[in-house]
Amino acid sequence: FFFPTKKRFKQQITDELDRRAPDWEVAVAQGGDHAATLATTLRPLVAHWVLRPFLEAYAVVADVLADLDPSDEADDEAVMKRAMGLGKQYQLQSRIRSPESISKSLFENALKLAKNRTGDLSGPDLVAARQALAAEIQDVLERIDAVAVAAVD
Repeated sequence: FFFPTKKRFKQQITDELDRRAPDWEVAVAQGGDHAATLATTLRPLVAHWVLRPFLEAYAVVADVLADLDPSDEADDEAVMKRAMGLGKQYQLQSRIRSPESISKSLFENALKLAKNRTGDLSGPDLVAARQALAAEIQDVLERIDAVAVAAVD
């Protein structure tokens, strides 16, 4: 994973708190009930921060698999190589927002999920299952986008 530097992360948190609760530093300094009330009031929405890298990586692998001919063997190494290339392409196209989404370990887990979901299917059933998985992951990504919008409001 690629995380922001400590300084940048601290600034991101500070910026978010300044936007959502301009007097947050006073509440934290007062401590006790004031800080607890602040935390309860903010109810931070962070699902989009936490889940996006996983879901974007899973979407890349699902797209690679959905694009495969059902008669082609889904060789893990070939899928991983294609996923790495497609992930970089998606990032350049701004279809991926998190650079940490382009990760071998996340792609490997996505491939395991896909294999679990498609099982022993073949032919048209395999194609349908792969397309359904890609659509399902895309749907969840759209929901994560809605959470991100709600977090800003």
